[in-house]
Amino acid sequence: MPVDHQRTLADVVDEIKSHVETAKALYPSRTVDVDWDSDGKHPDMTERLLLDVSSIAFNIIMNAFRHSPEGSAVYVRIQTLQGTLSCTVRNHRRHGQPTDDAKIIRGMDGADNAKHGRGRQLIQEVAARAGVVVDTVETTDSYTVSMEMKL
Repeated sequence: MPVDHQRTLADVVDEIKSHVETAKALYPSRTVDVDWDSDGKHPDMTERLLLDVSSIAFNIIMNAFRHSPEGSAVYVRIQTLQGTLSCTVRNHRRHGQPTDDAKIIRGMDGADNAKHGRGRQLIQEVAARAGVVVDTVETTDSYTVSMEMKL
């Protein structure tokens, strides 16, 4: 049986920052603003949990870059405060794009996964397993997806 190595919340932050760098390389016409805040407390977590949280963050970040117009900015905020990790990603809607097609991730409301892709279904499954809360907020010009996990 494989050993599940212990990791810390700081390792998750490093993974998320790595995903942002990957997205920047794949979508160089988008700019990114990354903000990070921490109280310095980094509780232990299992390798499996780190991978689950990392895969959710990767999907959210990549979708934000993919669905942002060229030349626009993507905003990523990472916080580790009081044993809670939160990651918020906001992008801008393409001008004139219909509401349902422009979402980073279609709301976590059980809508048809075939219409909205495997990424959303993966996020829902992994979030349920890992105890991560994922939420979406839409405004007239942007979409925000947040994930939060308390250790």
